[in-house]
Amino acid sequence: MDAAAAAREFCARWPEMTKEQIAAHFTDDAVYVNIPFPGETIGGTAIAEVLHGPFMAKFARVEATVHHTSASGSLAFAERTERFTPRDGTPFELPVVGVFEIRDDRFSAWRDYFDRSHWQA
Repeated sequence: MDAAAAAREFCARWPEMTKEQIAAHFTDDAVYVNIPFPGETIGGTAIAEVLHGPFMAKFARVEATVHHTSASGSLAFAERTERFTPRDGTPFELPVVGVFEIRDDRFSAWRDYFDRSHWQA
């Protein structure tokens, strides 16, 4: 699978994946940065925990629609909209661009960029 297809598939499906399925998409030393939030998360297991730990517990439903992908070699970009339905709040949409680096058919880096003014959780 090429880099653009890998990014598209992952971005569209991550909300419905198990922790184990998410972790399997990443190298052991993968780096996840969710900009504009500070810090980084290292390793597939830790990344899966961020995505499906306390973060996901806030939401009754999360959906993702991928609009565009592009790739150059092992670097892929994915523009998407994620729709969040909080358990106790108003649903909102978050436009996001993700940058993925691929090594040995898995993601070795993932950086998400979004405008924090859209974040309502």
